[in-house]
Amino acid sequence: MRANRGLPLILLGAAIAGAPLACGGGASPETGFSALGGAGGTGGQLGTGGSTSSSSSSSSSTSSSSSSSSTSSSSTSSSSSSSSSSSSSSSSSSSGGVGATCDAPNDCGSAQQLTDISGDTGTDVRTASGWTTKWFKVLVVDKVNIGSNPESFTATLDSPPGADFDLFVYEGDASNPDCFGAPLQATGIPEAASDQWPDTTFSSDDRWITLEVRYISGPPCNPSAKWTLTVAGHTQ
Repeated sequence: MRANRGLPLILLGAAIAGAPLACGGGASPETGFSALGGAGGTGGQLGTGGSTSSSSSSSSSTSSSSSSSSTSSSSTSSSSSSSSSSSSSSSSSSSGGVGATCDAPNDCGSAQQLTDISGDTGTDVRTASGWTTKWFKVLVVDKVNIGSNPESFTATLDSPPGADFDLFVYEGDASNPDCFGAPLQATGIPEAASDQWPDTTFSSDDRWITLEVRYISGPPCNPSAKWTLTVAGHTQ
């Protein structure tokens, strides 16, 4: 029984004596714990790296947000440009218009003068054209003042398709036109107005006539849709 009690003590001593060999080539316990501590330090570095990665991700997210803002700003700019283009187009459309105004470029006092026509001989014809209301004047000349050759004229107006222009003729005297009297209004298709007056022997029977081509109705006046005025002398 006493021999058996001493055996455990012997075994314990042997275990203690062999312990340095089991730690791998004489490495002390302190060295082993240092290594573990170093690993813990590395772990700390990894944690720091994770923090850096998170910051980088946040920075990337901010950059992405800035890019989105830039894209949004670009879209707004594009939209503004489009609106500007639309306004320009509308403006262009408003100012362009197909039809021109039908107002007269002149009046009775500034009527355009046509070349004289003979009222009692020959076959003089004068023509004019336009697309708005307009005034003209012409002198009907008494070329043969011996005998009884009455003076006469005929004015005719052809309107463009779809438009209605009327012709009014005002008669003056040998000296001046006169637009204050009652005019002759042309009638028929085409519209025509004519007149004659007797010849006075040994006296001039010249007469100024003023012609007003007046827009009445139809589409807007257009240079491509013109009326034609014809004035002929010695027609009766």
